[in-house]
Amino acid sequence: MTMTDFEQDRHRRERGAIVRALKQVYSEPMTGVQSLRSVLRILGFALSPKALQFHLTLLAERGYIQIWRADQMPGYKDEPDSEGAWTPPDEIVFAHLLSSGLELLDREKVDLKVTV
Repeated sequence: MTMTDFEQDRHRRERGAIVRALKQVYSEPMTGVQSLRSVLRILGFALSPKALQFHLTLLAERGYIQIWRADQMPGYKDEPDSEGAWTPPDEIVFAHLLSSGLELLDREKVDLKVTV
């Protein structure tokens, strides 16, 4: 197995952990990405913000989750707040598992990009 194979396997497991974590809060309308990142860290998946954004984008493109970006949120301003904090407009701030993500977890669906 090459290093690339190991990296691809790790990415598949990380995406599976994201889907499993979102299943735990399926009844909620949306989950904050920072909360999700904290849960993943507890589960042993210490993802950088950039890596988490990448995985969430891929899972959304594959139809397993819905994502909300900062500029889609009510009251978003593309400028720093009074404390100097700024969120880029395209940053994913919330996610929610869709029924197709549940099917993936229930093994009704197979995806070689996600290990559940």
